[in-house]
Amino acid sequence: MPTRCMTNNECGTSGNVGTASCAASHNCTCTYGDYQMGLGCGCMTNNECGTSGNVGTASCAASHNCTCTYGDYQMGLGCACITAFQTYPAGSAPFSVVVGDFNGDHKVDLAVANFGSGDVSILLGNGNGTFQSQVRYPSGTGSRSIATGDFNGDNKTDLAVAVQNTNNVSILIGNGNGTFQSQRTYAAGLTPYSVTTGDFDGDNKTDLAVANQGANNVSILIGNGNGTFQSQRTFATGVSPYCVTTGDFNGDHKTDLVVGNGAGSVSILIGNGDGTFQSQKTYTTMSGPRSIATGDFNGDNKTDLAIANRNANNVSILIGNGNGTFQPQKTYLTGSDAFGVATGDFNGDQIIDLAVVNVPDNTTSCMTDNECATTCITAFQTYPAGSAPFSVVVGDFNGDHKVDLAVANFGSGDVSILLGNGNGTFQSQVRYPSGTGSRSIATGDFNGDNKTDLAVAVQNTNNVSILIGNGNGTFQSQRTYAAGLTPYSVTTGDFDGDHKTDLALEMGLEMANMIEGATSGNVATASCVANSNIFFSKCSFVE
Repeated sequence: MPTRCMTNNECGTSGNVGTASCAASHNCTCTYGDYQMGLGCGCMTNNECGTSGNVGTASCAASHNCTCTYGDYQMGLGCACITAFQTYPAGSAPFSVVVGDFNGDHKVDLAVANFGSGDVSILLGNGNGTFQSQVRYPSGTGSRSIATGDFNGDNKTDLAVAVQNTNNVSILIGNGNGTFQSQRTYAAGLTPYSVTTGDFDGDNKTDLAVANQGANNVSILIGNGNGTFQSQRTFATGVSPYCVTTGDFNGDHKTDLVVGNGAGSVSILIGNGDGTFQSQKTYTTMSGPRSIATGDFNGDNKTDLAIANRNANNVSILIGNGNGTFQPQKTYLTGSDAFGVATGDFNGDQIIDLAVVNVPDNTTSCMTDNECATTCITAFQTYPAGSAPFSVVVGDFNGDHKVDLAVANFGSGDVSILLGNGNGTFQSQVRYPSGTGSRSIATGDFNGDNKTDLAVAVQNTNNVSILIGNGNGTFQSQRTYAAGLTPYSVTTGDFDGDHKTDLALEMGLEMANMIEGATSGNVATASCVANSNIFFSKCSFVE
């Protein structure tokens, strides 16, 4: 393991760190994994990576014999490292996680809804990428979805939890010191699956919307501004609503709702601005909608919808009229089992296109919108991927300002890279091993070289794979880092306040895993959309 050159209290954290005088006075000998800082040395241990100086330069590597091993990865001709995952216990069967500042120290904390144990785990952040041991607060067995808000106007973060088994919403008022008051419960409908927040009556107080999967409706709970809520009012949706989100679909600056219905439809509920909603307008999709993306697909500055229909092997496009209504769907064939949808400008015409992954066909389907005024979308073109592709992201992997694709292949355990030609077509895939069970993929610049890298959550081997991009469309061999059991989703954030991007994985079993980034420079990631100038939201359906 690399060793320190300077002790914790020698040379400080600024000033003469890494200078010749510092190195001389403290006998700083740069060997094995050290990096150059000025004329002196800094040491790169397993949990310390350089944040300034000429980390990763040829002179550093040559003069200090920097060999990239033991969790390090190549950065130019030098080295940088990513620390190993840290695993934090949560409750039983955690279903949902949100971030917030629960104790007012400007450090990121975590709140996890635990379905099995019926509580919420609070993990306060230390600001250095680590978290304190969980403290759990009862919320009800079947806690499925969690959201944050300020429900009593004290500028402290509170929590709302949709509790499936007891058909209610639990409110946990934050004390502002990282602790929460005992839950207060409010009745919702049958089998609440999803909760979101918004101001539905225009009084600048936070209200709640809950999708009730068993009752085929949404519950609206108007906030009184003192931490309490009025009794629910319900509004009908389609059959089996799985999730609810907000938007303004008619341009009146009042909050509307869109609900994804598992039976094959989307419900639009236009808000009246007084806490009530107009009767739903339901728009048919096809069987088995799995995810919903919103965007302006025809360039008229009105919000449209794209729905991936898993059972129908197609995607539905619903063009918004800007008055809260949508045109009937137009469907476009994809491969079999359309599972997820992503957006981007694949042919450089500043019009939003779609990419859909098809699980059993092992393909990625790409669709370009080449007639922006009439929204005549061309037929899908299908490109081979690996076995059982589960997730797709877009990015520019070779620096030509054309959109490329990266597909995580669950079955074949690799990532397919399809470089874009800039005209809506893609080159044949090149595949890079990432591990059997590659389920979720995210992009970022993990080594500060302004080239796009990849992070893959690998379910079967319980780790995350990092593929460093060379900037010419190729990637270096994977480096793996241990995670907890069954990682199925990867996302990014700055969890220690150092302006470097870290990773968080959602696990299938009672864990929340964090990995601290340790590169020099900021990282910009986009796990759903890259190189796109539209607002994008995704509503995923859970089996």
